[in-house]
Order: sequence, then C-alpha cells, then structure tokens
Amino acid sequence: KKFLDGIALVSRDHARTPMPWTHEEPNAGFSGPNAKPWFSLNESFREGINVEDEQKNPDSVLAFWRKALEFRKSHKDIAVYGYDFEFIDLDNKKLFSFTKKCENKTLFAALNFGSELLDFEIPKANSSYTLSFGNYPNDQINPSSRTLKPWEGRIYIDE
Repeated sequence: KKFLDGIALVSRDHARTPMPWTHEEPNAGFSGPNAKPWFSLNESFREGINVEDEQKNPDSVLAFWRKALEFRKSHKDIAVYGYDFEFIDLDNKKLFSFTKKCENKTLFAALNFGSELLDFEIPKANSSYTLSFGNYPNDQINPSSRTLKPWEGRIYIDE
C-alpha cells in the first residue's frame, strides 16, 4: 500500500492514459480495433467525454481550455509577463485568490476549490475590476456577484 501510494506521487503514468478521440468501440479512436493499449481507457468515452463530442459542445472542458489559452494569448502582458504576484487570504482552504500586476493593469483571480457556494471580496473595492474570464458560461455568471459557485473560477482585470 505504501509503495503504491508513493508511486502515485512520483509516477507520471496517470497522466499518460489514452486520449479518447471518439465514442467508437473498442479504443475510442486512440488505436486500431485490434490493438491493446497499455492502459485501459476511461469508460466515459462512450458518454460524451471524447474529443469528437466535446468539439460540438461550447461548454465542454475542451472548449474551456481553448478559451483559457485564447485569454492567455490576448492578455499576455499580464497573464504571462505580469509581476508583483500576491496571494490573498492563504488561510482559506477553499478559496485560492491572488493578484498579478503589470504596468497599470491588475489581474485578480478567485477560485473556489470547494463543493459549496463561496463568498469572496475583490481587493481594493474602489477599483474598476471587470470580469474577463471564468469557467462557467457567461450567461450563468453575474459579474457583480461576489459569490462563487462550486468549483468556479473567475479572472477580473482592472485597467
């Protein structure tokens, strides 16, 4: 048991599972039908957790990461090259929040790592932070709300 727990911490194998490209049996498009992948596929590929199905869903995990990468590219000055990184409320085990600055811009991130609603405060209440990115669809986010849904993350920018 100790050995397996230790391997789980240092092994990268858990990150090398076959990519499910389609919902097709037996290997979800990862390899031919007669091949036997080293690792078994997660059974969820049959239920829409595969690239083919996620490409059709604007609220999928794939769509989120495409939007996240686009946000990073379009805000490279602060998301990549920003400085003066400051954690906020490190004692809160469910809220991870920080600011990052670059010239006259400040990025503020608030991430709810819990399964319940969570209130947060924007630093410097008199600032003009604008919601720029989040992991929920825009029509499900009230930009003025200071309550995060379970597992919600938001990024605000003050210019």
